[in-house]
Amino acid sequence: MTKIDDFIGRTFNNKKGQTFTIIDKIMTKPGKANRYLLEFKATGYKTTAEKVHILRGTIKDRFEKSVFNVGYLGNTKMVSNKAAYTCMEWNARAML
Repeated sequence: MTKIDDFIGRTFNNKKGQTFTIIDKIMTKPGKANRYLLEFKATGYKTTAEKVHILRGTIKDRFEKSVFNVGYLGNTKMVSNKAAYTCMEWNARAML
């Protein structure tokens, strides 16, 4: 008998008021927290997160305009703050 997860299909808001919907549950190794695939409505950005972060609203939309309300961080891996700033600056210039 499988347990049906009622979390899938629900809509939540993060702390910035951005709306996202839970699409699917991603099973992980035993002993680790399961992750959920979610999609932001405004930008269509998809990411994964743990249930606790979804309930707290700490999920960020990396395609939302957050750099001077023009550029966005994007789907990059940050190594240091300088790398993140360089990426944000490039995305902001690309939007102009």
